[in-house]
This record gives sequence, structure tokens and C-alpha cells, in this order.
Amino acid sequence: MMGYKLTKTADAAKANTYLGCIYTTADYFLGCNPLNTTWVTGLGIRQPHRLFHMDSWYNGKGEMAPGMTPYGPWRVESYSTGQGAWDMKWAHKSIYPAEISSWPGHERWFGNSTCPMNAEFTIHQNTVFNAAIFGFLCSTASVDFVPNKRPVVSLTQPSSELLQHTEVPLAVNVTDPDGTEDIYKVEYFHKWHKIGESYKAPYSLTFNNIYSGQLKLSARVTDKSGLVGRSDTLLIYSKPNKVESVNRKTALFHAYPNPFNSEVTFEYDLKTDNNVAIEIFDLSGKKISVVHQGYQKAGRHQIKWNSCPVGKMAGDSGMLLCRYTTSETEDGQIYLKLI
Repeated sequence: MMGYKLTKTADAAKANTYLGCIYTTADYFLGCNPLNTTWVTGLGIRQPHRLFHMDSWYNGKGEMAPGMTPYGPWRVESYSTGQGAWDMKWAHKSIYPAEISSWPGHERWFGNSTCPMNAEFTIHQNTVFNAAIFGFLCSTASVDFVPNKRPVVSLTQPSSELLQHTEVPLAVNVTDPDGTEDIYKVEYFHKWHKIGESYKAPYSLTFNNIYSGQLKLSARVTDKSGLVGRSDTLLIYSKPNKVESVNRKTALFHAYPNPFNSEVTFEYDLKTDNNVAIEIFDLSGKKISVVHQGYQKAGRHQIKWNSCPVGKMAGDSGMLLCRYTTSETEDGQIYLKLI
């Protein structure tokens, strides 16, 4: 911008070169890039919907504050000592091709919103330049300007009869003050996990494989200018007949040998990926051991537990209680008596 201003009169050709560079940079951030992404929150149908901006995460609005530009892709090596999802290399373990250096620099973006090295922004390093460039290029509109209006989406609570099945259709109502033709897409979420999307009316979602427990469903609508609307969270408590017909204590969780000796094997089936806790209590309710606590993939699991150190704590009764906790079980828990 400074070069353009200084050469505008003395060297018009060079000034136009500088101006072209400014336009190219602005075009890149407005979507003319290999990911077709507008690198400004709140703008365009493909925008970063979740950055490292904790005010936006917890202010209850369900969207990022508009006008933020993240650091973005390009980096290969992590410059952070952060662990897990804090580390920018965290996403690299599940990519193909597996070597990140073989990826085009413009495409090294994986939406890892907890990583400061690519999902954070600063006022002095990137936001100020966007503000300056777009302010420099702005001009008076040639036509009357009409502000874009926010679309609205809502979910309808399914009937109790529908919740007795493993496939639950959700009715979705979408409106847009600018006209239904301005709607780009509707996305559906369980908690923060995206579970589906629709691009054409009538907008609806059939949620499959529902098991007993609490579901937190919501929808997000995006119009063709990038403005979003978010529904209220719909809480659903389901108990499908298909699952309730199963004998839980024998099919989902059991221990052997029981009566137990020096070692007990706990065996259980997970129908979905889940957080699992297996804890041991005496008959007074005192917790004396945690056999397992953590996230596990769907499928059959076996965990061996050496009961010798705590078996003596069973007392005169010679009994212990095992509590198995996961969202797949009725009321969240199963108790099993160890003799």
C-alpha cells in the first residue's frame, strides 16, 4: 500500500503492479485459494467455523466472533511444546499421504481449533493487515446496500413413539428473511460432533443407531453469504425397544471366574465408542480400586484384574461390588456382585 501511494504519480506502471498485489492478497483471503476458503470468520460459505478464541467458545452464541483471520496452514514442523490436540502435529497421525511435507502448503489445514500455531489469531500479526487492506480497497457501493439478514433454524422434539426405534427422523424448520433461495446448507450435530448435512429442502435428518441415554442435538444453517444461524439444543432421552430387549448383565458386562480367586476377567461389549469406568467397592460403599477408566472403541473388550491386593478388603462377607459405567447401559450403570 505504501509503495502504491509513493509511486502513484511518479511511476504509474509500478503503482499498478503494487495495486495488483494488494488485490491478489485480498482475493486469496476472500476464497481464491486451493481450499476455496474465506480466511475471515463470518464471511463466505466456506469459512473457519471454529478458531482458538475461547470467548466465542463459551459466550453461548454458537459461532465465532466475525472478522478474525487465523494463522492458517503452511507450517510443517511444530514450534510448540504442547501435547495432544494442542500440538499442531496432532492431526498429522491420521492423514494421507502420511508425510506432511508432501502436502501443498495451502492445504495443510485440518481444523484443529485447539492448536494456537494455526488456529489462533493476533491483532498485531494478521488481523491488522486484513483491516488495513480491506479498508484501503473499500469504496462506495454502486447500488443501494441491503444488509444480509440471519437465517433461522429449529428442531422439533420427536414423539415418544418415535424414540422407541433405532432410527429417529428429526423435523427441521429453516427460514431466511432474504428468501429460501439464499440458504446454502443445514448441518446437524450431536454435542459438537457433526452427524449430517442437507443442501436441499425439505431439510431433515434421520438419526441412526440410537441407544439408551441422553442425546444433545442441534442444527446450524448457513446462507450463501456465510451468515449462520444455530438452533437451540434439543435434549432427547431414548430407550429403543431393540436395545431394551437385550439381557444387559449377561450380554453387555460380566466377570469370570465368579466366585473369584486371585484374578478376575471383566468382559463387555461396546456398541459404540464410549467412555468406560470399572470400579470396585466394598459393601459399605467405599471405593477400593479403579480397574479401568478411559475411552474405548466399539467392540468386545476384556480386562484382567488382580484381585489379591484388595480381596482381603471384602471383609467378613467376602463380597465386593463392581460398578460398570457407560452411556450404553440403562441409567448409565451396571452393578455386579463379586463373591
